[in-house]
Amino acid sequence: MQLLIDKNNYKIAKRYADALSSIAFEKKLLNDFHKDLIEVLEIYKNSPDFKQVLTSPSVDVRQKKEIIKQIFEDKISKDVYNFLFVLIDAKRFDIFETIFYCFEEKLNELNNTVNVSVVSAINLKDELKLKLQNKLSQKMNKNVYIQYEVDKNIVAGLIISIGEKIIDLSLNNKFKKIEKELI
Repeated sequence: MQLLIDKNNYKIAKRYADALSSIAFEKKLLNDFHKDLIEVLEIYKNSPDFKQVLTSPSVDVRQKKEIIKQIFEDKISKDVYNFLFVLIDAKRFDIFETIFYCFEEKLNELNNTVNVSVVSAINLKDELKLKLQNKLSQKMNKNVYIQYEVDKNIVAGLIISIGEKIIDLSLNNKFKKIEKELI
């Protein structure tokens, strides 16, 4: 499932995710919390009305909480359920996808894994994908899971995203750098 990561609110989302993951870690329920968050995320991503209501400033907080109650009250853990209420009270449901992403990062950190996004201009051959995965795994000393995406606008090369870090090796980026130098 493709997440919409809000880079401008990444640090805020990370604080929320860290708080939730601390509770989950204390209670030894990290995977259970993760499953609950996935359940919420699926509805959030697949129901535009649900997302619109929870992120709209014109919808009353009580109404938002009632919707959460109707959908999730007995389906997710009490801690995750209450966490959703915290997001509503803080008017931060708009960064839920980023919070989920940060929670997964924390979970991966604890499991010594990292998710990487690789954008290329063409589909990469399996041999190259394996080489890239092995190289990144070796450099980072972690298990690496790579999500590949094709974007012809980068012309050639790769854009590698690891958390907040972006390594832009695209030809398009090199053209932009040359253009800036000439101006």
